[in-house]
Amino acid sequence: MATAKSAAGTENDYIVEVTDLVIKYGSYTAVKGVSFKIRRGEFLTLLGPSGCGKTTILRSIAGLERPSSGEIKIDGTVVYSSVQGIDIPAEKRDMSMVFQSYAIWPHLTTFENAVYGLRVRKRPKEEVRRQGDWALGLVRMDQYAERRASALSGGQQQRVALARAVAFSPKVILFDEPLSNLDANLRVQMRSEIKELQTRLGVTSIYVTHDQEEALTMSDRIIVMSEGRVQQESTPEELYNFPGNSFVASFIGSANLIEGQVEEATRSGEHVDFVTKQGTRIRALDNRPAGSTGEALLALRGVYPQLEAGHGAKEGANRWACEVTEAIFSGDFIEYVIAAPWGPVVVRRPPTDRYPVNSPITMSVDPAHCVVIVR
Repeated sequence: MATAKSAAGTENDYIVEVTDLVIKYGSYTAVKGVSFKIRRGEFLTLLGPSGCGKTTILRSIAGLERPSSGEIKIDGTVVYSSVQGIDIPAEKRDMSMVFQSYAIWPHLTTFENAVYGLRVRKRPKEEVRRQGDWALGLVRMDQYAERRASALSGGQQQRVALARAVAFSPKVILFDEPLSNLDANLRVQMRSEIKELQTRLGVTSIYVTHDQEEALTMSDRIIVMSEGRVQQESTPEELYNFPGNSFVASFIGSANLIEGQVEEATRSGEHVDFVTKQGTRIRALDNRPAGSTGEALLALRGVYPQLEAGHGAKEGANRWACEVTEAIFSGDFIEYVIAAPWGPVVVRRPPTDRYPVNSPITMSVDPAHCVVIVR
């Protein structure tokens, strides 16, 4: 099953267009020919491990990095082109950026921080006051307007950074891992607030993170990156359920990767029989590119298998007699290691589902949740 793509749009639908972007530092190539487009009002996330090039791309869009080659358009205007020799300065790209470190001036008040971008742009005093009050009200920081930024908590400083980002009504807001310095509970709260604010304002946003949970819960669309290249681009649900390769399957959520190959004679539409190296048949969806042959992997998310105590008599397609070998209590779920005919499988079940270690178990899974991917 091919991963669903975003619906086609006209050029006017896109506010950010990145084409064949290459960024080098000496002999090292950090970004290797990356291209993508972002629609107006869309929340797009660049997701990947440290060093994959996501922040470098963000800084290039902002005008804080000079690419080696390629082209960047903002709202139809070329702001960088290696061919045309164009490199418009950051302050003229009509963007704002929320940094990992907040970049709050500690000696200024909350209000003065919020309107900093407006004053740099020499906006009229009436507009500065109006937009500053509006922006602080949006993030519920208006009651702290006269407080020194140095007296604010980390979460409050992040809200001030958000107010500053939206105060001058930019075309695009760029987020560079803005929640990484907050504790876990505050991170969850702030990601909800950022998404709610973005939806309410309808402002186009590009968000960089290595946290797959942040990406899944906040994004309209995600670009997964590794080693300077795009690995896959789609909606959160599509990426989770239909990863394009082993990197995406492992990086987005947790997946059991099973080695084997597709038996083409069993193909029925998108369904095939995947045969493990141990000879077990698993009915599955084929998510490889058309024409793929040879050895492959089957991705099985740990949340999808169903477990039943004992070895029932209903063995059949995608139903196997197994054994529980390990059980790890993790609060919201219990992680079981199941000895399947082809090897260990990690399965997550609610803490109400209890199966003793070394007990017989029957495991079953819908073919819709068994996805064949390229190695």
